[in-house]
Amino acid sequence: MQSGYRDDLLRYHVILAGRSGPDKDPALAAPPAGAGAAEFWRSPLSQPTPWQSKPGSPGFNRRDFAAFGVLVALVLGLCLYGLGNRSIWLDEAVALRIAQTPGWDAVMSDGGNMALYYLFMRAWLRAGDSLEVLRLPSVLFSAAGAGLFYLLVRRLFDTRTAVMSALFLGVNSSFVYYGQEARSYALVLLLVVAAWLALATGLETKNPGWFLLWGALNAAAVGSHLFAVLMVGAQGASLLLLGRKDLPIKWLAAGALVTSVGSAPFLLAAASRGSVQIGWIPPISAASFRQVLWFLGGNNFEPGAAWFSELAGVVVLVVVVAAAAAGTWLTTRALARYGRSLQAWRYGVAVLWLAVPLAGAVVVSATVQPLLVPRFFTAVLPAVCLLVALAVSLIPRPASLIALSLLVGLSLVGVVRSYSTGHWGWDRAAEHLAEVSRPGDPVVILPAHDGLSLGYHLKKGSAYESMRILSPRESTWRPPEPTVYGVSEAFFAPTSPEHAARQAELHDRFWLVTADYTRWDASGRVQEAWGEASGFFESLDPQFRVRSGEAAGRVGVLLVERSPESGRSVPADRPPG
Repeated sequence: MQSGYRDDLLRYHVILAGRSGPDKDPALAAPPAGAGAAEFWRSPLSQPTPWQSKPGSPGFNRRDFAAFGVLVALVLGLCLYGLGNRSIWLDEAVALRIAQTPGWDAVMSDGGNMALYYLFMRAWLRAGDSLEVLRLPSVLFSAAGAGLFYLLVRRLFDTRTAVMSALFLGVNSSFVYYGQEARSYALVLLLVVAAWLALATGLETKNPGWFLLWGALNAAAVGSHLFAVLMVGAQGASLLLLGRKDLPIKWLAAGALVTSVGSAPFLLAAASRGSVQIGWIPPISAASFRQVLWFLGGNNFEPGAAWFSELAGVVVLVVVVAAAAAGTWLTTRALARYGRSLQAWRYGVAVLWLAVPLAGAVVVSATVQPLLVPRFFTAVLPAVCLLVALAVSLIPRPASLIALSLLVGLSLVGVVRSYSTGHWGWDRAAEHLAEVSRPGDPVVILPAHDGLSLGYHLKKGSAYESMRILSPRESTWRPPEPTVYGVSEAFFAPTSPEHAARQAELHDRFWLVTADYTRWDASGRVQEAWGEASGFFESLDPQFRVRSGEAAGRVGVLLVERSPESGRSVPADRPPG
């Protein structure tokens, strides 16, 4: 690509920023026809761009409304499709349990993490607790987040870039996947995008209300997930790209104060709790960093997928890395040409939105506590999509249209693939258990905390009340009040699978439902087991044999009986000691 073309493109983007003029660069004094750039910052929502019907028309025109509506409808459609197909899994079951538990202590029991989401879900659950009802808020948050992201990018650049950015976000498989999960990730994305939009509008209008709203949105984001602290850091770092005359110091400080005060209860709860709630995160490694990059590229499916899905994912990931480099280059050029200004800030938004959370998570993971969990970066996905859109805009037409079509097509491959991932199979395990078990049969669940997931689906069936669920912590409990799996310390520090084996031995037969891999020979002796199932079978009396097993997704349902030749019998209705 010729350097002259790149310079013209950079001038075009800066013209859209509304800061052109003879005082900066005489070559920018006459904007291209239709750019409508001189008044770009004047409208609270938008200004005319080359895609609009005629320069100078205020606000949205019909084409803008159509693009906005189609993008929101696309996100709604992709997130609503198959919304209840996946069985509930541990994190969703924990969110449901916390939301159903009364009291502020329950909401803050996860160290202040997701507290506002739990409060919202407590009210939302009055509509029911089906999978579709549980996950619908995330669908709505995702659609709203995509819509606000369109408005943000249109304010920063133009309609064409906004359409491409929001389209890339809407077909990002990681975005769609967590838009279907009953957790706070979609809500955090919505709040972070809204905070960026409020900041951009405040810098434009110098209206104090926007800065106060910016602070409140950031506090709400932190209250919805503590990882959002790094997103707030990205916004703070972006202010370093602004000149003194562009910074309303007093109102920025007021917004920061609102964020600090609003975030304090959640951060103090996290500090008092320590790292208990995130102690499961593995140490930082090249593999964990690679998984985060893979996620940001919109590849939310497991390794070993169909070769075409893998190839599509690799191509999109390469494009994302190239786009990050292009965005950094644009920001550097804008800084070199115009210094610290709104022009440089607008490009720096995308770069810092991606770089600060990623670098911050790496530093914290290496020095304090591991944080490199791909889904934590859901609120960073808009920055990636904006960088990709900016990179595509550097390509002259019609090549840019071809690149756009290819990227959308490859991303949709990941979306289709994501619909078939994440199926733990707790619903199928519950159905099978209800069909084959006898009334009063004891059931052992390993790992213990998965009793929440299995119990959710079991209670939908008629056999639920007749089952005796053996808990590794208590002797027995009967649904629907499995308090051991609530929001107490017991959830984070369950007793050992060896204790569960001692309880199981009090019965002649029991069902073992486990997500841990288990393999046995023809005689029923366990040959190999992983995770808690390994400790369970090592402690179990060798007289017990696996008589049958059924795979339900990632979950196994095993019938374990005492060998008849042992000559020992325990009444089935005898309570464990």
